[in-house]
Amino acid sequence: METRYASFRYEDVWSMPKAELHIHLDGSLRIDTLMEFLKEDGKLEHDDLFEFFDSIKFRGGMDLESCLKRFETTISVLQTQERVERVAFELAQDMFCDKVSYMEVRYCPILHTQRGYTPQLIFNSVAKGLRRARDMYGIEFGIIFSCLRERPVEDAWEVVRLAERNRQWGVVGIDLAGNEYRYPPEKFKDVFEYAHDAGLGITVHAGEGTNAESIRSAVRILKAKRIGHGITAVLDKELMKELRDEGITLEFCPTSNIHTGAIRNYKEHIAKECLDFGIKCCACTDNRLFSNTTTSKEYYNLAAAQGLSLSDVSRMNCYAWNAAFRN
Repeated sequence: METRYASFRYEDVWSMPKAELHIHLDGSLRIDTLMEFLKEDGKLEHDDLFEFFDSIKFRGGMDLESCLKRFETTISVLQTQERVERVAFELAQDMFCDKVSYMEVRYCPILHTQRGYTPQLIFNSVAKGLRRARDMYGIEFGIIFSCLRERPVEDAWEVVRLAERNRQWGVVGIDLAGNEYRYPPEKFKDVFEYAHDAGLGITVHAGEGTNAESIRSAVRILKAKRIGHGITAVLDKELMKELRDEGITLEFCPTSNIHTGAIRNYKEHIAKECLDFGIKCCACTDNRLFSNTTTSKEYYNLAAAQGLSLSDVSRMNCYAWNAAFRN
């Protein structure tokens, strides 16, 4: 396979103070931390770190549904306050090492209540871990609560009301995640309208392989100001105009898109086409663990494959900063 290099050094991207808008807490554990938790729970099947990582990571040729099943392992161990606090702290620490100055980490609080902890207590611990990292390293953060398409709409109401109650403690927005192939957004219309009126930022996973109408529905029905992935947007020129004219920001996760089979390689990604068209977009990790990536790698890999300049990367990073849901 041909090795591609950008017209600038990887260190040029790494040293840039970056904003990361799309990263999942339960997809971004350190591999040794995950192994430790599984061993404590008597569920570790591979003692060798490399064998275990090979068994858990995403890889090309998977589909979205297969990738989503990987979260069952990480969520199963993130069921105590101590663990979610530690993972939040370690994630912020790792992001700081990648020169990320601000990140918006997302997760669904009700998924971490299997041992009797309330969503509020889980949130308190995640926020505590992030604040500890902020105090030590200076990395700023926002928290996004994810509603899940496959769960009852009542759960989404619980998540949004929890977000509204905790805005002063770092919650900046809500998200709709899950399998968009099977669960369209219409049933969440009232929930997201309430969140919008409450002043919460709204981002929605859409266009990760489904048709462009999924993105249009997220913007028009759910009032999304940011779209996670959004790679089918280029299939509809009228939608592209709408995204550009409305100032919607696309949160690209290129490595993740390769793993889910939405694209075959970085060269196929829509980043350059969107930049040339005037659509705001940025590069994000999605899941540091599962995709074995960093924010800097996402930008560099896109640049190398698509001939983007350092100025292009800087512009995308500025879009990320400007689209942040900071309080």
